[in-house]
Amino acid sequence: MKFAANQFGNYATDKGLEVEGVRVRLEADSPTWFQVARSGGGNRAYDRAVQKNSRRYQKQLQRGVLDNEVAETEIIKPAFIQCCMLDWGGVTGEDGKEIPFSRQACEELFAEYPDVYDVLREQAAELANYRIREQEETADRLGES
Repeated sequence: MKFAANQFGNYATDKGLEVEGVRVRLEADSPTWFQVARSGGGNRAYDRAVQKNSRRYQKQLQRGVLDNEVAETEIIKPAFIQCCMLDWGGVTGEDGKEIPFSRQACEELFAEYPDVYDVLREQAAELANYRIREQEETADRLGES
């Protein structure tokens, strides 16, 4: 069965982008960018990582008593760093030197600046970042089509 694109086309995502990620800037004019895969959708690795990280908390999850902070720090954030954070550019240290992307550096950045984690996690969950129509409209604006 195939459903009408004019009715549901706004929800069609580019499965490749969901896994390969999109570039996100915290500020529009910033040279700093983050390559972020979708948290969910076609990024099955993220779903699997969340499931794996959840195993040791199954009883608490079933009872509905798992502390939100534990869920975030032990389940969600590690899965996000492992499966959604793919690369970055323009991230520098206090000495002005560029810091290469690594999972460890990502953990340290998020520990020092938790709001950066929050913003990037929101962007990874934002459907519009991975929509086919959104990508086509952006290409049209940039004259890439």
